[in-house]
Amino acid sequence: MPKDVLPEFQKYLLLRGLVPEKNVSFYAWWASKFIAFSNNQEVFSPQLLLERFLDHLDGQKHIADWQLRQAQKAGRLQVQDIDFCTGLIFARSSKGDRDRTTILPESIRESLRWHLAKVKQLHQIHC
Repeated sequence: MPKDVLPEFQKYLLLRGLVPEKNVSFYAWWASKFIAFSNNQEVFSPQLLLERFLDHLDGQKHIADWQLRQAQKAGRLQVQDIDFCTGLIFARSSKGDRDRTTILPESIRESLRWHLAKVKQLHQIHC
């Protein structure tokens, strides 16, 4: 796997210990594929979007079973809870299928708040 795919994301995964070091580049590669796929979709539910992505991969002849399982594992690593008051992120079923807590960087709090409000507004319009 190329080491230059989403380098900041790879660095984040390593620093927080969210995935084993040997798997970091795979997680980043699948995340980049998911981002490219989601940019062409009009689905705002993360779960439904991930389900569509995995269905799309499953229909591809050049994707082996082990690659699909790897994409499923990468998709399970997602942020479930963000506590803006305490500045914590709770990641469920991450490395070793354990829950983890990490710090939400102060530098992105406001932009993340704005993004989540925008997504919520779009979701309410389309649902």
